[in-house]
Amino acid sequence: MRELNLDHLRTLLAVIDLGSFANAAAALSLAQPTVSLHLRELESRLEVRLLERGRRGVAATPAGMILIDYARKLLDLADQAAESVQSHKEGRVGEVNLGASAGLIAHHMPKLLHGIAAVLPDVKVNLTVTTTAMAVEKLQLGELDLALVGVAVRQSGLTFIGWRTDAIMAYLPAAWAAPKRITPAWLHEHPLLMNEPGSALRNQTVQWFGQAGFFPRPKIALNNGEALKSLVASGYGAALLPVESTHETSAQIQVARIYPAMARRTYLAHKKAKALAQPLQAVIELLLADR
Repeated sequence: MRELNLDHLRTLLAVIDLGSFANAAAALSLAQPTVSLHLRELESRLEVRLLERGRRGVAATPAGMILIDYARKLLDLADQAAESVQSHKEGRVGEVNLGASAGLIAHHMPKLLHGIAAVLPDVKVNLTVTTTAMAVEKLQLGELDLALVGVAVRQSGLTFIGWRTDAIMAYLPAAWAAPKRITPAWLHEHPLLMNEPGSALRNQTVQWFGQAGFFPRPKIALNNGEALKSLVASGYGAALLPVESTHETSAQIQVARIYPAMARRTYLAHKKAKALAQPLQAVIELLLADR
């Protein structure tokens, strides 16, 4: 038996639902002979009579009633398939693997995920905690689609888009007697908490000390800004961290300006491509709107 034609099934439903070949032809913008041809083709393929014409119009035969039930389901599935493909084309469905530091995820991802859920409910964002070096490697290997990184790496096969700039401040235990401006010389004499090697912030902090002739030796190194702040609050040491939120307050922490001033620049990074996958493009646009 030859395959069923969806247009023929659509014609069958129109004839039954509208009660005549003429009404079906008008609704489908077809000539009436074409409607008749569609029905003959269906009956020929199935080798059974599907419709009976009577004084009260057109009625389905028992075989026709069975086909009509399946035709409605098949056409519904066809519409769903077309809608799913269109959703994918428009970036309304898919997955995006995104890497970022723990601090960026904690302070910025909740808002992003809420925005995606509202605008793109069928786009799933998978988050991975990374350093800049790790994110660049994972992007090149295809393990990440997008990353928030602290430096634009040339000749990496990646595209970098400036996202945001956050001032870096000194986070100190509240009990410390500290000057209004924290210098490398002063901070070098106190216990220091830093990010682990491979972090853009770690490299930036080392350069900040190095320009003043000092090499920092951290008491502890963690790639988690919130954990470092907890250690600062406990009096364990000081840390140089970006101000992620204007709502950061703690009775156990004092935040002071540093001199020379320093800021963290964050970039959106992805593989270079003539055209990005639509879900990825949609997430990038939402991130750029939030900077």
